[in-house]
Amino acid sequence: MELSKAPARNHSNCSEYFSAQQSILLTTPRRLDLSDSNQKFLLSIAHDATTLLSQSGVLPDFESLHNRYIWLLANSGLATYNGAVHVGQLVRKFKQYYSSELLNLLQCQVDENKRSNWLSQIVKSLNRNKVNHPSIPLPK
Repeated sequence: MELSKAPARNHSNCSEYFSAQQSILLTTPRRLDLSDSNQKFLLSIAHDATTLLSQSGVLPDFESLHNRYIWLLANSGLATYNGAVHVGQLVRKFKQYYSSELLNLLQCQVDENKRSNWLSQIVKSLNRNKVNHPSIPLPK
């Protein structure tokens, strides 16, 4: 993953995304510095993405995903088992777990002062029979 000025999505039309092909920068490869926690985390994301993309026939339904997310959040004290998510707590824990530098690299900054940030939208979508999931795991 390379630091790029190319946005992941169009902020004036949030349903429009940009493909990697539209945003590719020619760069010189360099060695990973696994003592850098951000690079280590980015490598972990790349491995997880490779694993997910190599799966075939795995297509859980909405109810399975919804139940899994609520269970994970409830076990972390961030939701009730009935599905009420403590969004403010989730956002605070999320920002404590992931460095702002990493979130900036991923273009996934979360403004906890905004009621409608991307993380709160994912949580709200759980109760509207939609599942949007982050490309990074929830904080433990």
